[in-house]
Amino acid sequence: MVFIIDDKDVRQKNYGWDKERFSKYEKNGVQLIATAEELFSVSDMLSDPENIIMYHTSFWNDKTDEYTNHVKEFYLSLNSKDVKAKVVFFSGSNPSRWHNDNWTRCIMQPYIFYDHLEVFLDHLKDGDTNFEYLLLGEAFQIEESLRLNQTEINRSQNKYSTINNNEHVFFAVAKNNSTSPFAFSEGNKNIKRGWDIFKDGIVTDNKLDELVKEWFSINVYDSIYIPLCFGSVWSDYMGLRLAMHIRFTDTPNRYKPIFVYGEADYRDLCGNECFSILNCKGIQFISSRRNVIIDSLGKGEIVTPEQFQRELNEIIHINIPSNIGTDNHSVSNKWAIYRWYKMIEWGDNVPNIPQDDFLSSMYFKYLCAKYGEHDEYRPRHKYSNKISGIENRTILYIDDEYGKGWYSILSIIIENSGAKLIPYTDFQHEKQELICKIKEFIKKSIQEKNPECFILDLRLCNEDFVEGASLTGHEIATYIKEDKEVGNKGHQIVILSASDKIWNLKNELFEIGAIGYALKESPISNYSRNDSKELYKEFANSIQNAIKLSYLKGLYAKQKELTDKNHNVSQLDGFIELLQKDKANGDPNMLQAALLIQCCFLEDYIINLKGFEVVSIGEDPQMETFLRNKKLGIDYNLIGHLFLKRQQGYDNKKTNIIDFSFFKDFQEDAPDGMGNPKSSDAVIIIGALLQYYDFEYEQVKLYVDVKYIRNSTIAHGSGQAKVRNGEIPPQKITPQLIQDFYYKVIVPVVEKEEK
Repeated sequence: MVFIIDDKDVRQKNYGWDKERFSKYEKNGVQLIATAEELFSVSDMLSDPENIIMYHTSFWNDKTDEYTNHVKEFYLSLNSKDVKAKVVFFSGSNPSRWHNDNWTRCIMQPYIFYDHLEVFLDHLKDGDTNFEYLLLGEAFQIEESLRLNQTEINRSQNKYSTINNNEHVFFAVAKNNSTSPFAFSEGNKNIKRGWDIFKDGIVTDNKLDELVKEWFSINVYDSIYIPLCFGSVWSDYMGLRLAMHIRFTDTPNRYKPIFVYGEADYRDLCGNECFSILNCKGIQFISSRRNVIIDSLGKGEIVTPEQFQRELNEIIHINIPSNIGTDNHSVSNKWAIYRWYKMIEWGDNVPNIPQDDFLSSMYFKYLCAKYGEHDEYRPRHKYSNKISGIENRTILYIDDEYGKGWYSILSIIIENSGAKLIPYTDFQHEKQELICKIKEFIKKSIQEKNPECFILDLRLCNEDFVEGASLTGHEIATYIKEDKEVGNKGHQIVILSASDKIWNLKNELFEIGAIGYALKESPISNYSRNDSKELYKEFANSIQNAIKLSYLKGLYAKQKELTDKNHNVSQLDGFIELLQKDKANGDPNMLQAALLIQCCFLEDYIINLKGFEVVSIGEDPQMETFLRNKKLGIDYNLIGHLFLKRQQGYDNKKTNIIDFSFFKDFQEDAPDGMGNPKSSDAVIIIGALLQYYDFEYEQVKLYVDVKYIRNSTIAHGSGQAKVRNGEIPPQKITPQLIQDFYYKVIVPVVEKEEK
């Protein structure tokens, strides 16, 4: 049996393997395992020497369920000497191909594995289990020809003695590969004979990065010679990869001439991932023959940083390694985590992020070289690890990339700020099941934790990356805002996105009603240090605004309750929508419009809908003035309850000021300087609030304050309200004033009718 253990169907499809293609080999004993539960069901496969286990090293990585520990134990057991089955590892973090001496263990990158899998399985049908088909493909014989050619050249050059040379060159000789034609003094660091670091045959970017920094950070050379082939698999042409590492690493030798020497057909090199480095100035591929190497001395070209930058933009291209992901979305995640990690002042509480392989990988160094390494974040440049104003609040976090470092980073920031971050972590399900699971998590969290903010990624599963597919995050956002049981338009959402299109992201904000975004910046955006800080500040501000606007949950809930019982109040929805659109910015126009909607509603509700009016009888100044409601059949005498006086206004004009401060102390005659009330909207509303709705003095005064603001600040755009009775009404419209007016005046008026 052959067991292919890989849980990433998107990766498989990218390499040309879908379920239909796998099914063609099921009759030949090939079984695809995509879940931890499936792995658990065949856990006895390790003991059968006839079995071949093909295992992706990131299988079920960062998953949290009942099988997680079993997966970890299974992975560890694959490396045990007691395992009788043959084992193939495919790993994106290891750039080379390797096998042990008896061909019972081998490792390669996923693209190599899937490129050669069909060749291997076709030979396996005939009983041929040669792993060379999997490592090197149908034409694996090229590996042997490379070794034979080099061995022949080494043998033919043994009769020549080494020559002394005063050129200050660096010459590397791979173990059992070739010899140096130069004589160097004993202990001279300019020559490397046999790289002990590759004694296990496994060459990784991390090791190459270490070599480059060790060899080229101090001594400066005129030229550098490195072998084309080293490691356990010569046809990987690791010399090309090492040449790239030298160019991508900031050392004094970065732009020095590089000679890659070896014996290979140039046509075979063309398919190598790093072949493009040979098209760059100052890098040459030459024969390993003694006379060719000697003849090359002093003939190399030094490239300038400007020339190399042009080559990066026009010539050099590196594919995204499969351990990072299959698209720029995954790259942006890695890059942004790195930027946040460097940008924020962590103090003693440093986040634990799995970045080592990425930071030393050739791909990351390529990105840095191509898009700029950016200014270093020195202590004075770093940003605070706290967000003010969110103390004692709860934030839900939903992002399938949480385990790659984001949760570690965000949890420290949120908890340092005195708030609590609750992550959703169960992402191994298919799309529809995943949506159900997330909704269950949200429902329970809303009922038990009452979160003020949701941090939400829009792409939460593999299907979201298929062109034209609806995004899982959109459905989750709709649930958060509109579900009949737990939805509330006042729930605040902050989008977490790796989009490199800000305009598109802002469209998403509008579409789902989000308060703001946290951008996982892409390297191709080439943001400067300050740009990155501004993006982080945008995120921090979005969280702060989300907390400030969390009061809208109560407004939306109360308004829904009122509307369900009385459809006449639906016009009030507009003032809450304006507060939402304001996004806690305090825009005077937004707030004025919101207060105006409330004021107009109250007057329309009492005067037109409920039918209250003021009726005066007679012409005498002591005439009776009544608040009348024909629908209810009631009259209230307003004499002695309300009085008017003329007072200087803010614009030097006389105006009528309503005074009801002595409402409880009934008087027949108006006090000195005052007259009895006459019909007006304000008199009707105040009379109704005092007589019919039985409001307290402070409640009525709140309406009077709002009325004066409406007639001055809002209606005339004066920017200030009128002075009355020696008092200055509220000069600034605030969300708190709007809330107070709603809860203390409007809601009691509407609820009285319900009772």
